[in-house]
Amino acid sequence: MMRGRPLAVRLAVLLAGVVVVVLLAAGVIVNRAASRSLEEQLGPREQQRIGLAVAIVQGALERGDDRGLPLLLRRIADQTGGEVRVVGPGGDVLHRSGGPPLHGDSETISTELSPAVGGGTLELEVPSTQAPILRAFNSALVVTGIVAVAALLVAATVVASRVTRP
Repeated sequence: MMRGRPLAVRLAVLLAGVVVVVLLAAGVIVNRAASRSLEEQLGPREQQRIGLAVAIVQGALERGDDRGLPLLLRRIADQTGGEVRVVGPGGDVLHRSGGPPLHGDSETISTELSPAVGGGTLELEVPSTQAPILRAFNSALVVTGIVAVAALLVAATVVASRVTRP
């Protein structure tokens, strides 16, 4: 394929190919490390959020506060920017407030409700906190990779042509 091309061009293309492979591997490794780091940092905050919501909802359910519960659920939905569901032990939705997040990815966080209030689960469908950060991070990696490959092609072409000059 490259047999008729000058040695300088073949060397430049080979060098660029090696760098592209190295940059792709580094990008995948860095992306995975960043994802893990985000999960470790954002996970406890999400657990704290669901823990507070569960305590509030369980308190209302224990009091039998059927009129106040929808207001509490609406407030939690407004605060989280998503949807809150109280799901019974049989899987049927007993109470719902809010709606799925409008923009971007969402994630569902759920936890079991106490048997003292009849069991079931409390589910929060909230906007994903990781997706926008990872998208920006990946965009920065792609732009950096493109700039690095372009700079490498220029440098490789110059060096290869000087090395192969008679």
